[in-house]
Amino acid sequence: VIVAFVGIIIGASVGIRAVVISGGGPFNHSSLAVALATPSSTVGGSITVVLEQQRLLEIAERVVSACSEYKLNEDLSDCQKLCHSNMCCFEKGQYSCEDDESKDCAVYAGCEGLFDGVRGRKWG
Repeated sequence: VIVAFVGIIIGASVGIRAVVISGGGPFNHSSLAVALATPSSTVGGSITVVLEQQRLLEIAERVVSACSEYKLNEDLSDCQKLCHSNMCCFEKGQYSCEDDESKDCAVYAGCEGLFDGVRGRKWG
């Protein structure tokens, strides 16, 4: 399920980038520049939503990269730093925040590699 969310996020980013690059959609490059200069702006109606989706996509990409099996074998620290505040997404029971939309658990799906690496790792 989490992998599906990551796929959706990555697919949405491709579409967002295509719209931004082509200048199509409800805004153009000049309105994007205005929105970037004014974070609370709603230029073009949905620019704030698009920028938030792009921000979440960039976080997801960093998490997937930092928490890849290759990177985890080298150094856990980057993945741990990115995932620290969202570890509750992988908890069960009363400490789980998996259903809390404000935590954006799908964005941090790549953090699961921390658990897989620890569970599958043989010590000694």
